[in-house]
Amino acid sequence: PDAPLGPPEDLTVTPAPTKDVTAMEKNLEVNRAELAAAARTIRRGEATLDELRRAARFPSLMVGLDYWYMPMNPDTRHGYGAMLSMNLPWLSSRRRDQAREAEQALRAEQHALESTRNAIRYELRDAAARLEAARQAFGIIDQELLAQARRSLEATQAAYATGQGDAVTLLDALR
Repeated sequence: PDAPLGPPEDLTVTPAPTKDVTAMEKNLEVNRAELAAAARTIRRGEATLDELRRAARFPSLMVGLDYWYMPMNPDTRHGYGAMLSMNLPWLSSRRRDQAREAEQALRAEQHALESTRNAIRYELRDAAARLEAARQAFGIIDQELLAQARRSLEATQAAYATGQGDAVTLLDALR
C-alpha cells in the first residue's frame, strides 16, 4: 500500500460511432412507450367509434322469459312471462351524437399522437445536435487548446527557471 503509483496512463478517447438520426427516427414506435400507448388509445377509439356507428344504424332486439314462484298465492303458484323489445336508433339522435363525439375524440387522439411524435423527433434531433457540438468542442479542446496550454506551461516554467517569472504565474499556467 505504500508503493508509489507512478505516472498516470495517457487516456485516449475514441469517439463513439455516430448513428444516423433518420434511422433512429424509424424505430421510435418500437422504442418509446408513450407512442405505443397513444397508438393503443387510437385503436381503442376506432373500435369504440365502430361500435357506436353500428348501434346508431342497426336496431337491437331483446328477448326475455320470466318465471315467478308465488308461494302465498294458492291459485297460481307459478307465473310465467315473455318479453320482446326492439329499439329504433334512427328515431333518436342520441346514438348519432355519441358517434360524433367519438369521432371528435378519435381525431383529438390522432393529433395527440402526432404531437407526441413531433416532440420525440425534436428531442432526438436536439440530442443529436448537442452530441455533435460536444464532439466538436472535445476535438477543439483535445487537439488545439490542450497543446497550447502545454506550450504555455513550458514557456512559463522556462521563464520561472531563468528567474523572470514568479510562482503565482507558474501556478496560473499550471492550472
